[in-house]
Amino acid sequence: MSMKELFLAEFNQSSWDSFVLLFEEAYLHVDPKWAECAEQRGIPADISKVLLCEMVNMHCDG
Repeated sequence: MSMKELFLAEFNQSSWDSFVLLFEEAYLHVDPKWAECAEQRGIPADISKVLLCEMVNMHCDG
């Protein structure tokens, strides 16, 4: 089974949406320039929200 097939078999949109909601408050503190840059590069908003929040957390932690 390929990685894509595995992912598609396990993916659950409702679970992903719930996960993304966990980042709502933190996303308010993300630099708007980062969000704009991600949008310009075609990164979907939900993925961008999670990644940018995690990047901010990594930056602050280390």
